[in-house]
Amino acid sequence: MSRLIVTNVETQNIKFDSDTTAFTIGSDGTTTGPGAGNLILLATIDATPNATTYEFSMDYDSYSSFLIAVDLFQGSSTSTGENWDVKFKMDGTLDDGQSTPYMTSNEIIDNGTRRNINNVDNMELVTTNLPTKRWGGFIHCVNFSNNNGFPMMFHELGGTSDGANDFGGFHGHSGIDVHSKQVTAIRYAWTAGNITVVKQKIYGIKQ
Repeated sequence: MSRLIVTNVETQNIKFDSDTTAFTIGSDGTTTGPGAGNLILLATIDATPNATTYEFSMDYDSYSSFLIAVDLFQGSSTSTGENWDVKFKMDGTLDDGQSTPYMTSNEIIDNGTRRNINNVDNMELVTTNLPTKRWGGFIHCVNFSNNNGFPMMFHELGGTSDGANDFGGFHGHSGIDVHSKQVTAIRYAWTAGNITVVKQKIYGIKQ
């Protein structure tokens, strides 16, 4: 069998036979066209902040929807009554939920208990649980651009303790009824203690 080995290809457009649409590789490594896929990796976070909050940028003008793949999120508190809280920065300013409150509908997967939380100053992704568990899962973010309104997050998250039969699972959605503003950052916090580990990837979803 013959092989063609090429170190560098000086082109950005590739066409397949009679296909009229080119597969394009941009200068930033993103791809468009047939076979390109809809998820574009924008950022990889591997942090050990040991701080009460952790904030990361969502300021990507080309996207309105995102997928956050959380590999590991942990806190220092050993209390089982803590919440994983989230706030948005809107157009660069942290929204404290005072003028327009955040809303959350969160369900515990193992027993079906649902918690609806309105008129509060943050969103809850995990409710009354243990921060030292190994938390992970997916957060789907929609309407984060400034022309769609009502930014929301849909989450599927689980956490387990090392060497123990102790699992916690949550799914739900949350958001804030603010229009004509862009979500430029997300801020994580536990209600007590510090955030010790944040490992996640942020993907932009092509429309």
